[in-house]
Amino acid sequence: MEREENVAWKTAISGKAWSSPVVWGDRIWLTSATEDGTQLFALCIDKNTGKVVLRKQLLLLAAPQYCHPFNSYASPSPVIEEGRVYVSFGAPFNACLDSQRAR
Repeated sequence: MEREENVAWKTAISGKAWSSPVVWGDRIWLTSATEDGTQLFALCIDKNTGKVVLRKQLLLLAAPQYCHPFNSYASPSPVIEEGRVYVSFGAPFNACLDSQRAR
Protein backbone atom coordinates (compact mmCIF):
# COMPACT_ATOMS: atom_id res chain seq x y z
CA MET A 1 0.00 0.00 0.00
CA GLU A 2 1.43 3.35 -1.06
CA ARG A 3 1.11 6.12 1.43
CA GLU A 4 -0.24 9.42 0.06
CA GLU A 5 -1.03 11.30 3.27
CA ASN A 6 1.62 13.81 4.43
CA VAL A 7 3.87 13.07 1.44
CA ALA A 8 5.36 16.20 -0.15
CA TRP A 9 6.95 14.40 -3.12
CA LYS A 10 8.18 11.04 -4.39
CA THR A 11 11.12 10.42 -6.67
CA ALA A 12 11.97 7.10 -8.26
CA ILE A 13 15.66 6.24 -7.92
CA SER A 14 17.05 3.64 -10.29
CA GLY A 15 19.44 0.96 -9.12
CA LYS A 16 19.92 -0.86 -5.85
CA ALA A 17 21.40 0.85 -2.81
CA TRP A 18 21.19 0.57 0.95
CA SER A 19 23.04 3.76 1.86
CA SER A 20 21.38 6.46 3.95
CA PRO A 21 20.91 9.86 2.31
CA VAL A 22 22.69 12.91 3.71
CA VAL A 23 21.28 16.44 3.69
CA TRP A 24 23.01 19.81 3.45
CA GLY A 25 20.83 22.86 2.95
CA ASP A 26 18.27 22.11 0.27
CA ARG A 27 20.16 19.18 -1.25
CA ILE A 28 19.89 15.45 -0.51
CA TRP A 29 22.84 13.30 -1.58
CA LEU A 30 22.82 9.53 -2.02
CA THR A 31 24.52 6.76 -3.92
CA SER A 32 23.19 4.03 -6.15
CA ALA A 33 24.51 1.22 -8.32
CA THR A 34 23.13 -1.07 -10.94
CA GLU A 35 22.07 -4.39 -9.49
CA ASP A 36 25.00 -6.13 -11.20
CA GLY A 37 27.45 -3.57 -9.75
CA THR A 38 28.92 -2.47 -13.06
CA GLN A 39 27.82 1.18 -12.74
CA LEU A 40 28.27 3.35 -9.63
CA PHE A 41 26.40 6.66 -9.23
CA ALA A 42 26.14 9.73 -7.00
CA LEU A 43 22.80 11.51 -6.96
CA CYS A 44 21.66 14.87 -5.66
CA ILE A 45 17.96 15.58 -5.08
CA ASP A 46 16.32 18.94 -4.43
CA LYS A 47 14.87 18.67 -0.92
CA ASN A 48 11.91 20.93 -1.72
CA THR A 49 10.75 19.45 -5.03
CA GLY A 50 12.20 15.94 -5.26
CA LYS A 51 13.77 16.82 -8.61
CA VAL A 52 17.00 14.97 -9.46
CA VAL A 53 19.55 17.79 -9.72
CA LEU A 54 22.53 15.57 -10.48
CA ARG A 55 22.90 11.92 -11.47
CA LYS A 56 26.58 11.30 -12.11
CA GLN A 57 28.03 7.96 -13.10
CA LEU A 58 31.32 7.80 -11.22
CA LEU A 59 32.69 4.46 -12.34
CA LEU A 60 32.06 1.71 -14.85
CA LEU A 61 33.36 -1.68 -13.68
CA ALA A 62 33.87 -4.59 -16.06
CA ALA A 63 34.14 -7.15 -13.26
CA PRO A 64 32.71 -6.02 -9.88
CA GLN A 65 33.65 -7.84 -6.68
CA TYR A 66 31.23 -10.35 -5.21
CA CYS A 67 28.28 -8.80 -3.38
CA HIS A 68 25.99 -10.86 -1.16
CA PRO A 69 22.40 -10.85 -2.54
CA PHE A 70 21.12 -9.30 0.72
CA ASN A 71 23.46 -6.34 0.19
CA SER A 72 24.11 -3.83 -2.61
CA TYR A 73 27.08 -2.29 -4.37
CA ALA A 74 26.11 1.13 -2.93
CA SER A 75 25.83 0.38 0.78
CA PRO A 76 28.15 2.93 2.44
CA SER A 77 26.40 6.21 3.23
CA PRO A 78 27.89 9.45 1.90
CA VAL A 79 29.54 11.95 4.24
CA ILE A 80 28.99 15.66 3.70
CA GLU A 81 30.52 18.95 4.76
CA GLU A 82 30.29 22.45 3.35
CA GLY A 83 31.30 22.31 -0.31
CA ARG A 84 32.07 18.58 -0.44
CA VAL A 85 30.35 15.23 -0.44
CA TYR A 86 32.35 12.03 0.02
CA VAL A 87 31.09 8.77 -1.43
CA SER A 88 32.42 5.26 -1.01
CA PHE A 89 31.64 2.05 -2.79
CA GLY A 90 33.99 -0.02 -0.64
CA ALA A 91 37.25 -1.31 -2.11
CA PRO A 92 36.47 -0.48 -5.78
CA PHE A 93 36.05 3.30 -5.48
CA ASN A 94 36.00 6.35 -3.22
CA ALA A 95 35.47 9.96 -4.34
CA CYS A 96 35.11 13.53 -3.15
CA LEU A 97 32.64 15.64 -5.16
CA ASP A 98 32.19 19.40 -5.29
CA SER A 99 28.68 19.76 -3.87
CA GLN A 100 28.37 23.28 -5.26
CA ARG A 101 28.28 21.90 -8.81
CA ALA A 102 24.80 20.52 -8.16
CA ARG A 103 23.26 24.02 -7.98
